[in-house]
Amino acid sequence: MKDLHLLYLAFALVPLAAGSAHAQSYTGIMTLEPIPPRAAVGDSIYFSGWLGTTSGSDVSGAAVYVKDDVSFGRDTVIATLVTGSDGRFEGAWTAQPRGSGAWDLYAVFEGSSQISEARSDAYSLRVSLGPGAASYGTSIRLDGVPGSVNPGDRVTFTGRLSAGGQPLGGATVKIYEDDPLSPDQRLGQGATDAGGRFSIAWTASAGLVEEDFDVYAVFDGDDAYPRARTANQTLSVLKLGGSIALDPLPGRAAEGDMVEFSGTLRLDGASPQGQAVYIKDEDPFSGDDLLAAAYVEGDGRFSAGWFAKPVDPDATVDIYAVFEGDDTHYRLTTCDPDPTLGGSCPNTIPLFISDSGPARPGPAPAGDQYMELFYSMDLYQSPRVAIVPNPDSYGEVRGHIVPVQEGILMWKQYMEGRYGGDWDVTFEVVAPGSKFGSRPDVVVNLDTGDTHAGCYADYYGVAYVLQQPDGPVQTTVCSTYGGERRSDADVSATAAHEFIHAAGLGHAFNKAGDMMCSAEDGVPTCDRLDSKQKTPSGLNLEAIARLYGADGFRNPNAPVAYGDRFPAGAPAAPPAGQEGRCLDEYDVRVSLEPGWYAYQICGGGHVHYSFSASGELGWFEIYALPPGTDVDGFVNFAVDPNHRRDVPLPPGTDVDGFVNGGEGEYYTCEEYGEIWQSRSNTCDMEAGSRIVVTNFGDGAADVRGHIRIHEDE
Repeated sequence: MKDLHLLYLAFALVPLAAGSAHAQSYTGIMTLEPIPPRAAVGDSIYFSGWLGTTSGSDVSGAAVYVKDDVSFGRDTVIATLVTGSDGRFEGAWTAQPRGSGAWDLYAVFEGSSQISEARSDAYSLRVSLGPGAASYGTSIRLDGVPGSVNPGDRVTFTGRLSAGGQPLGGATVKIYEDDPLSPDQRLGQGATDAGGRFSIAWTASAGLVEEDFDVYAVFDGDDAYPRARTANQTLSVLKLGGSIALDPLPGRAAEGDMVEFSGTLRLDGASPQGQAVYIKDEDPFSGDDLLAAAYVEGDGRFSAGWFAKPVDPDATVDIYAVFEGDDTHYRLTTCDPDPTLGGSCPNTIPLFISDSGPARPGPAPAGDQYMELFYSMDLYQSPRVAIVPNPDSYGEVRGHIVPVQEGILMWKQYMEGRYGGDWDVTFEVVAPGSKFGSRPDVVVNLDTGDTHAGCYADYYGVAYVLQQPDGPVQTTVCSTYGGERRSDADVSATAAHEFIHAAGLGHAFNKAGDMMCSAEDGVPTCDRLDSKQKTPSGLNLEAIARLYGADGFRNPNAPVAYGDRFPAGAPAAPPAGQEGRCLDEYDVRVSLEPGWYAYQICGGGHVHYSFSASGELGWFEIYALPPGTDVDGFVNFAVDPNHRRDVPLPPGTDVDGFVNGGEGEYYTCEEYGEIWQSRSNTCDMEAGSRIVVTNFGDGAADVRGHIRIHEDE
């Protein structure tokens, strides 16, 4: 205790720098007296030195570590010493062999709250085995490894290295997998400590089904110590299992019918969410045809649609589902109950495809030009597109991944050039053995085809769309046609065509050579199908704006009836005086023409809304209307000081109610008839209520904002 007290007094005598109450007050100095450059195993090596500060004070009772400086690794502690009252330290160490070259020894004080770290100069010490010791050679031991682990498990390999019967510290030990057919794979490496022990961690990974790793430890030796290797130990890395099942399918379908594939994927020890399940047609003598790639939900359920088509000469599709496996789980198929590497598929589900009915009449060659409309998607963010190459032909189709992206981004280029707005698309590529990063809106199956599949003779691509989608829309883009690789430009044009179908736009009719022309039930929708344009036409862009507005793919989007026609020359933007689908949250991005637009709230509660308009002429009015209110009547007959109208009233009209409330009622939480450039509010509203934004100006108001159910009071 006396030494500690004196040390405290010595510190107290040194003044602190102004403003440094929380900083280190002293700079440490460490000296280590010279160490002889050579010694034999078993010799005593004496360490001595001094620890103090730049002010000349001795530092007592401090821990000093003598270490070996290890390049590219953690330095090894050789000895731990304590300073006396005069700051000096001393101690002895029995010389041991070092596995690679000489010991590089230094002393270090690692610092305290008042004294900085201090380190001495380093001294090189080479330890020889000595007379007779070399007969013991170099020896390495690998402790027992576990018999089996699962992928992702952490395995620690431990053991000891010695030379001449003495521990060999500071040596590099490597862990390898012994592979007789190729160079051995290094699993890890590490340095031995002063006792010659090593501890090397590795995270287990596996091959396709099961991998038996024959592992060993090795010291490669140097000019002083010979090489040493352990015997092999077998470590099996076993993947996890699971199961996959398809729901019952009909025994037959007519060509062109929509067939819904659905089922369940279960994975041991993991959630299946985001995994890809491939629906395929088994072909014994060629790569299997990819019919659809399904996204797996968190509960393991998956589903995907496909237009029935005979892809085999016997008109029977041999269907199975497959999860291709990953680093953790086996490949699973509905072909058999056990994990499989591929090959034959004994338990396919046969689906006979009969001829379709008579083709419907096509458009008259000289008929009016128009676009067919399917739907607009509910999108709170940019559309998410997953490109899924067929695992059975991945090497053939992977070169067309970028052309597919470029084709889809064609719409962004042309729509933003014409209308502005945000037409971004988010991509991901689901390669074999990987999973979906998020639930996609559109899946692009990139495929080849055999002599009977569609990519061989029937089509360049197809989109499986019928009604308003509630899951990912499946499309197929052919990388080959007739057995020959298609050009990048042709693949891009096909990808653009099929993507915009998935987004809800149908074919062009009677517009010769249009990019969106095709054939329906074998009947061309336009002339010049053999020389179609590879870029969108103005009619294509105007029809997209009819579905999504001029602001981009995200909500609010216009509702349309499946099969509506958009004639050439029609207004591109949705007409004023309508409302979108019923939602509980809206990302508002609209260029509002004079008139109104209503946002219908599905669920009741505390509804929060916030709007702002840009530009000197950007202003709007807001009405919060209960369910059943005649929106058009309310808006067009509302009376306020800013746009009073002379309106003849029939006998018996409630004049006061009409003047003060318009044609119907409104929620009093919103200030009726006020004009805004920005407005935020929270209103208690019933399910089915509407928030109506109106524009009584002479030009469009660029309105942005958000509407959502607000959980807090």
